[in-house]
Amino acid sequence: MAVRFNTMSLKNVLVAGVALSALAAGPVAAQPAQGGGQGQGQGMAQQKADPELRQAQKKVRDLRQELGKLQEKTLKNNPELKQKRDDLQSLMEKKVKGRVDNADQKMDRLKELRKKLQGNKDMPKDKRQELMQEFQKTAKGFQQAQQKAMQDPEVQESRQQFQKDLKAAMKQENPKAEQLIQDLQQAQKEFQNKLQNRFKGQGGGGQGGGQPMPQQQ
Repeated sequence: MAVRFNTMSLKNVLVAGVALSALAAGPVAAQPAQGGGQGQGQGMAQQKADPELRQAQKKVRDLRQELGKLQEKTLKNNPELKQKRDDLQSLMEKKVKGRVDNADQKMDRLKELRKKLQGNKDMPKDKRQELMQEFQKTAKGFQQAQQKAMQDPEVQESRQQFQKDLKAAMKQENPKAEQLIQDLQQAQKEFQNKLQNRFKGQGGGGQGGGQPMPQQQ
């Protein structure tokens, strides 16, 4: 099982991509590093074997990077807007922790598990699998809490206002921002359609697999 970890604090995990993903009409969630899974493996294999699919994926990635840079530049040039983002992150962190028993202890455990899995390449396979399962189970609890927190009226109001303000500021920073957002939405749609068509052509095969793992610091 491939194990990938990213270095992020809980605060950033909870709203990673909250602005950019929402502007692009994508899922607002943590950017997960995922474990294995037959469906996911099939999808990755098809992307490698299909130049058209790779190109569609690259287009999405390039547009996300371009919008991400514009977003960061906009926030850098707008301290008040950056503060609103920080406030939204803090609110999300509070709401998520309120939905997870012993949240701080569990986050510490996730960090400990990450270090063990990263720092011991010679770990026996069965022990690694055991730690991975614990990591994924604990992480799933935070993911579910995040999904519920996103439905909180206070979070929704704060998030919608921030997105509105961010979008307006990005347009002022670069008049092409709106077009970039639309291009990303279209590119994401085209990529998903191509991916689904490839799966249908292979007689199905859902994208199951390992549970998403929140990124740690």
